Amino acid sequence: MKWAREERALFHCGLAPCRISGFVDGFVNDFIWLSIWLRISLRRLHSSVIIWPDNKFPFMAYEVFKRTGTRIKTPTLSIVPDGRIAINAAAVRIAKEARVKSVLLLWDPTNHRLGIKVTQRDDGNSYALSISSPHSGSLRAKSFLSYIGWKARRRETVSATWNEKERMFEATLPIEHLDPQRPGARQSGGR
Repeated sequence: MKWAREERALFHCGLAPCRISGFVDGFVNDFIWLSIWLRISLRRLHSSVIIWPDNKFPFMAYEVFKRTGTRIKTPTLSIVPDGRIAINAAAVRIAKEARVKSVLLLWDPTNHRLGIKVTQRDDGNSYALSISSPHSGSLRAKSFLSYIGWKARRRETVSATWNEKERMFEATLPIEHLDPQRPGARQSGGR
């Protein structure tokens, strides 16, 4: 019965049991149990304690996941098909520092540039900037996006800049997602 228990322990630890009789039997048995003890002890170690080359652990089937995300330092705006303009974590940090609660949406039709300017809450043309977490924020701008002729069917992300003097975010929108009949668009034709 004792040998069956040892065989099960060896099987669970990934070691092949062997039955050697004679003088070597005691030595082999001690070696096997030492191997089992070491293997179990190593499995209990936390993987971050030991740094192995190539992020491979000789005693585990795991490997370290290399983080793909990094801290973004440049603000971006994402225009969502449901009519929201979302801001990334870098833009949220700027907005919090500038204590932005309400904004005006500005449109330059000639250069197809969008401006999001800080304003007072009591302004009749203001939009509320909702900061939902340290990583994102948004504002509802469906009527504005309809006005400028935004027609993208997917979420589009554009880089933005913060103009400290004017206290506003500025971004150039891709012309391929703007309706040619939008306000201020240059009309081609012979007049």
